[in-house]
Amino acid sequence: MQVVGIDPLRSVLLPGQADGSGQVTVRLARGGDRLDRAVSTVRLGGPDIRPVESRVLQWEAGQSAGSVVFQVEPLDPEQSAIGLVATVDEDALPGDDRRFAVAQARRQIRVALLDRRTFGFDPGLDRLGSGQWMARALRPFEQSPIEVTTVDPTTLDARSIRGVDAVLLARPDLVNDDGWSIVGDHVERGGLLLVVPPIELNVHLWVDRLVESLGLPWTVGIETVVHDPGLPLAEQQPASELLRLIAGELPQLARPVDVFRRLPIEAESSRASTVLVLKDGSPLAIAGTPVDADGRSTRGMVILLAAAPELSWTNLPAKPFMVPLMQELVRQGVGLTVAGQRSTVGDRPVLERAATTVERLGEGEDDDLTVAVDSSGRPAAPLSRAGLYRQVDPAQLDVGLLAVNVDPDAGNTERVPPDAVAAWLGESGSWAWLDEADPAAPLRAADGAASIAGALLVAVLILAVLETILARRFSHAGLRLATDDTSGATSFGPAPSAGGISS
Repeated sequence: MQVVGIDPLRSVLLPGQADGSGQVTVRLARGGDRLDRAVSTVRLGGPDIRPVESRVLQWEAGQSAGSVVFQVEPLDPEQSAIGLVATVDEDALPGDDRRFAVAQARRQIRVALLDRRTFGFDPGLDRLGSGQWMARALRPFEQSPIEVTTVDPTTLDARSIRGVDAVLLARPDLVNDDGWSIVGDHVERGGLLLVVPPIELNVHLWVDRLVESLGLPWTVGIETVVHDPGLPLAEQQPASELLRLIAGELPQLARPVDVFRRLPIEAESSRASTVLVLKDGSPLAIAGTPVDADGRSTRGMVILLAAAPELSWTNLPAKPFMVPLMQELVRQGVGLTVAGQRSTVGDRPVLERAATTVERLGEGEDDDLTVAVDSSGRPAAPLSRAGLYRQVDPAQLDVGLLAVNVDPDAGNTERVPPDAVAAWLGESGSWAWLDEADPAAPLRAADGAASIAGALLVAVLILAVLETILARRFSHAGLRLATDDTSGATSFGPAPSAGGISS
């Protein structure tokens, strides 16, 4: 029996929301030659959640995978990191009977909108800019759990976006060099960045700054592509974790959306996941993780929407798809950066920037494990034990939580099919199956085969005799070295007789 997964429906738990917050699915698997009917008791706990009743999983004969659903509630909604521990009845392989995960608790998701501030009365719908449309979609009513604060991109500083979960960049053309560095630091710390093109430009030179400053392996054109008439969204959209919760409604939501202007994205040369595509297969939205100078992925995420959510570029803001799209991009985007706080035993994951040590949270002194963090931001040694690890800064303050698990495949006891074994052995040379009825057959075949071992042994003996004779013949052991005391001359002569010694 194995616990193979802990999957929060949303990795960010927002109290009082009827959007799946707090719903956690625990997945189990079992293996063996005989899968009879059975009953398993599954428990979900953790130091940061209220007690949850255990669940019972009824296994049918032959069933190898199953799951149970829990509803969890954090003890303190103000505590950001929430540790989850799922356990099942211990069996002969206890290493995979527990699994760990990290979720996040929030009272609100904090979003910074980098856009020009507007003053006075609200303009008409036909005059709303991209930033205003996104802000309305994220906060459609006063009690919305998403808080949006507008920040002028020309005066952006680190304090302006400190502590926010996501940054919406509606005017990337107004960000200066220092601003791009600040935005990059936000992503590197595990934040979400959503970028849309400004409608005021025809040539978007800011694209190169975005790609270079953040280390994005993307290929995006700087000149807009115009579609007249508008190009609709494809009804069949690619599977994306960002839109997983509304995947069943995507065909109906995407059908009425048309795009009139967009930035071209080369999907084949861009190492990014496609979130939305147009009817001709062109990407409308992509998401990816920046790469640092050493080729390592950072913890954050960047989403690029190729068409500005403004009525001159697309009719998306006026369609029902706008609100769920923006809500899911932000909520799931923030949640996926949290999912990056998971690792496998033996790995050296990228940690929080401020972390100097990682400490395993155990139940006793025997479970304590502390590992220092090196200059690359990774543990100095591989994390060798499963569990929840807290990341600690120089002041011994918690700056994050990390879940480390055993690879479920390491405990897989299923027998490998003969075809797979044959394919694996075929890479090692010629081989044959052992005949269980006559296991000595290969030995008899070897006895009957021609052998040159005897001839090689005779050759070695002959070489040894020849070496002895030649060594004796050309040895200097039969000569003596004599030195004239008066002249200092050296001469060679016969060796002295037995009992005589000369020097």
